[in-house]
Amino acid sequence: MFQFMPQWRLGARYDQLSARALGAEFAGTTLDDLGRNPRRVSGLLEYETSEFGRFRLQYNHDRATQETNHEVFLNYVVSIGAHGAHKY
Repeated sequence: MFQFMPQWRLGARYDQLSARALGAEFAGTTLDDLGRNPRRVSGLLEYETSEFGRFRLQYNHDRATQETNHEVFLNYVVSIGAHGAHKY
């Protein structure tokens, strides 16, 4: 995560799975990689509305299967309850 302004952050992530070390006993199971290396690249933009809430816009380019999936998520995260910074 890179905070480029007090309330704004950018983030990036790369995921890849390689199951080549699995033996023949996993052939045909959900762990069988079928000669593929599934991978996903993600980018996000986050805006903090206050210390209790933030919006997050995220894009994923997902190659977990033979087809490419393009995913977009918009989240609003709210934190509630007592915590160390305040006495309620």
